[in-house]
Parts: sequence; structure tokens; C-alpha cells
Amino acid sequence: AGIGILMLCALALIGVEDIHRMNALKTLLATVINGVSIVVFMYQDIISWPHAVPMILAGIFGGYFGARAARAMNRELVRRLVIVIGFALASFYFYDQWKNPPKSAAPQGQKAIQTAT
Repeated sequence: AGIGILMLCALALIGVEDIHRMNALKTLLATVINGVSIVVFMYQDIISWPHAVPMILAGIFGGYFGARAARAMNRELVRRLVIVIGFALASFYFYDQWKNPPKSAAPQGQKAIQTAT
């Protein structure tokens, strides 16, 4: 989660100033990353196609119309929205991890280590 926001931050740090160019480059990079992932997952036969197909269609639809909407908006407003959404998502995920930490595998690992010794 958040790879798009992280890519936008990285592109801003390396000097890309135009938010529309940043979004275009982010989309290209995300397409390459996801394409490689799909090939690996298909090779391992671990894709749930009934779940994947609607996600693929929604991603295409959202990407196309989201880009059109962003290009129609003021560049500074788009930049600010990206920042606000990035902070909101980071806050949500930090809070979620703090409130509901994942079940740790340490007790099982500790048990395995104690058994082995």
C-alpha cells in the first residue's frame, strides 16, 4: 500500500516538479512493477482470477478517469491532495498497526529453538 505516494515523493526529491509528469512516470513504473508481479504470480499459479479480473478492470477504469480528472484540476491542488492523502494513509496504517498488531510468529520460533536445544 502506498507505493504510488512513495514514488511521487521520490520523483519530487529527484527534482521532477510537474505533478502531471510525476503521475505519468509513476503510472509507467507501477505498470512495469505490476506486470512483473503478474508474470511471477501466473508462473506460480497463485492468482485468484475471480478476484483479479474485477480489480484489473477497476484499476484501468480508475487510472484512466483519475488521470483525466487530475489533468483538469489545478496542479497545486493535485499536489496538495496527494500530500494530504499520503499523510492520511500513513496515519491510518500506523494507527492500525498500533491498535491491531499482526500475530507474531516469534512464540512458534522460540518454541522451535527451545526444542532444538
